[in-house]
Amino acid sequence: MLAGEGQRPHTGSMQRVHCAAAMAALKQTIATRMDELRLAQRSTQEGAVHPEARAENSKDTRATEASYLARGLAKRTEELANVQRRLDSLSSPHEVDEVAVPSLVCVRSERAGGDDEDEHYLVVPAGGGTRFALHGTSVLAITPASPLGRALLGLMVGDELPSAVSPDGLRVVVSIS
Repeated sequence: MLAGEGQRPHTGSMQRVHCAAAMAALKQTIATRMDELRLAQRSTQEGAVHPEARAENSKDTRATEASYLARGLAKRTEELANVQRRLDSLSSPHEVDEVAVPSLVCVRSERAGGDDEDEHYLVVPAGGGTRFALHGTSVLAITPASPLGRALLGLMVGDELPSAVSPDGLRVVVSIS
């Protein structure tokens, strides 16, 4: 639920539900991606050791390349497993008046001509760059290590983002949960 411009965010259980729902959706997106990567890694690994992949001459590197790819997929799967562990270790979302980790934040980009657009971010310690859907709304996970994540930390509803991270116009925090 979005607070109106200039209003304080709603506090209480609704905020916790929204941030908790966003965390669950992010975790599910990551789990799905891990399953896809595991399947691709297994298939690639099987292809690398398949008799038909055996080198036909000294210049044939298909099996070697397939094993490199399988290793890269396994490494990415492990990276996502580490992200999942970090997200699982977070305490449950709490009532907030300012952006912290974790927070679900709605930022309104105010443009000339009234062509305003709301952007939704989930500020988390890991998993930045992952886009997922929450009740039909696109949400982007960001970390405090990113310029936008750093700029959002500590902001309250009604605060403007610094122009360094908002070159296209005014961006205002409209809700935090």
